[in-house]
This record gives sequence, C-alpha cells and structure tokens, in this order.
Amino acid sequence: MGTGSTALSLARGLSSGPDKVLICDENPALAASIVAQLKTALPHLDIETLPCSFEACWEADLIFFTQTVKEQLSAAQKLRTVANQKTVVVTGDVHPSLETYLPNSKMVQLQFRKPEAGAEVSALTSCFLKGKDEEAVEVVAGMVRRMGFQPEYAGAAQSLENLNQLSSNNKHNQ
Repeated sequence: MGTGSTALSLARGLSSGPDKVLICDENPALAASIVAQLKTALPHLDIETLPCSFEACWEADLIFFTQTVKEQLSAAQKLRTVANQKTVVVTGDVHPSLETYLPNSKMVQLQFRKPEAGAEVSALTSCFLKGKDEEAVEVVAGMVRRMGFQPEYAGAAQSLENLNQLSSNNKHNQ
C-alpha cells in the first residue's frame, strides 16, 4: 500500500483483523512517518514500512494499487515479476492496459460507495467488487467484511475495461 488517503483508510480498517499491513511509498520518510502515526493510534495493528515496493509485494498476499490511473502502469512495470500469481486489488478506476502488464495476476476492483450528500462518513458501509477470478474476489470480500463493509458483487469481469465501466456507473448514480 502507498501513503494516500485510500491506502491509509484501508490500513485503519484492517486494524481489527489478523492482517499484516506493509506500507511502501516512493518517499520512504513519509511512509515511516505514517506508519509511526498509525502504530501510535492503533497499537495492535501489525504494520511496518518497507523502503522497496518490490520487497513489499514479494512478501504480500494481496497487493493494493491505490495509485491514480496514470501511475498504475509505472508501478506495474516495477512489480510485474513479484505480482505474478498474486491478487492485485485496484481501488478506483483501472488503466485499460494494466492487465497486460500483470498478465498472471488475479485482478480485483474494489470500489467503495460514497455516502449520500450530507450523510455521515460512517454511512460508507458498502462497496462493490468485480474480478475474473472468483477465489480472489472472495478473498477480498472477506477482507472488506472484516473491515465492516458489506461487499456487493458486480459479477465476473471479462476485462479491466468492464471494471472501469462499473466504476463510472457508480459515480453517475451518486
């Protein structure tokens, strides 16, 4: 995971379960600072920073892409050998070429539903999941359930372009 707001929200959400969280970012000092803050706020969270995304992904069972669409291909290029056969969870939109960079990875899109205008942030209780590999989608569903979310299944994706369509539809329905 990186150090953006989505990654930090995921790390906080994972604090209630048995998951180990590895944080890596191109700015190692920022990653270390954030990990220190999270350890202070959530002392039971099993979290550490690794300076190298390659090493972090080598150790991880689930790899989270929380980058912007523009940044995804650069990250995928660096990680393609260690992401082989692993589940890659993409939060938000997916670059249409990402799957070609990570051809043997099990891709799952995770999209959190935004609260209605004026609703409390705690209203953010559902999310949708979509991916081609049913087992990978179920693993991610279990993780988001432990975080307190109710996953909705959007069906099997034939390609990542279909995942983006789902994300766009969710944005238009808000």
